[in-house]
Amino acid sequence: MMIFLLAIALSLLVFLLLFGLIHKKIQPQTQIHRRIRNLDGQQIKKVAAGMQGKPRKLEDIPFVDRVLKPGVSSLERSVGRLAPRQVSQEIARRLTMAGKAREWTVSQFMTTCLLGAAVMWGMMYLLVAHAPYALIQKVIFLLLGGIMGGIMPLVFLNIMIQKRQQEIQRQLPEVLDLLCVSVQ
Repeated sequence: MMIFLLAIALSLLVFLLLFGLIHKKIQPQTQIHRRIRNLDGQQIKKVAAGMQGKPRKLEDIPFVDRVLKPGVSSLERSVGRLAPRQVSQEIARRLTMAGKAREWTVSQFMTTCLLGAAVMWGMMYLLVAHAPYALIQKVIFLLLGGIMGGIMPLVFLNIMIQKRQQEIQRQLPEVLDLLCVSVQ
């Protein structure tokens, strides 16, 4: 039964991470598209609420905009400040190698690793809290779960790096041929 619950928890974690990556890839990523989308959404909300020029009430601001976004951004700033410079530079290099340097910041990626570890630790706690294991086994399960959750974004980043390098190697002969033809 525990193995089944662990498999479900890991599957759920992998699904959520992949869903987040795919969702981020599908959404328009250019700055202009994001600005236009934000402007359209704000104007529609103002017109629908009939609040043109009036200050917004606290109840009118969504919970996500009011609490979650500022909380996550402050967590990202804190994680970015606390991280050693060498680690930040290595993550920045890996993000560039994966082709995601414009989509993700180093602090966002490190926050994702931290939240992944916390979520996995919480799931492991729920799994082993009332299980008939010895205390040392429960502690080891909790530590391994937290480590696995923190390492999972790094694994996905390494997979993206490998795929991008394979794509570059696959297209390299065509690019060299194009250069040779254009030089002649």
